[in-house]
Amino acid sequence: MGMKKRARRSADRINKLLAEREAELLSETAIDWAAMKPKLSSEEDRQTLMSAVAEATAHNETVGAVLSRLEQLGSEGMTLAKKVRDLIPT
Repeated sequence: MGMKKRARRSADRINKLLAEREAELLSETAIDWAAMKPKLSSEEDRQTLMSAVAEATAHNETVGAVLSRLEQLGSEGMTLAKKVRDLIPT
């Protein structure tokens, strides 16, 4: 058997193995989005949920912006953040 034929067979075998592993990984990590969807009984509940999500998103974006600004300040920003943290009562 020639080298080209052996290389092709080897590549085919590895491709098959990787395809099987990929399929297995996809099946193990599949998400049932319909099961995750909240079952809301009224439009009022839906609006309440949407408002809560919007508020949480805005908060996360604000926190992210502050962290980004502190990182841009470098070590001085981190020192300042630690001082502010120490001033906040727990």
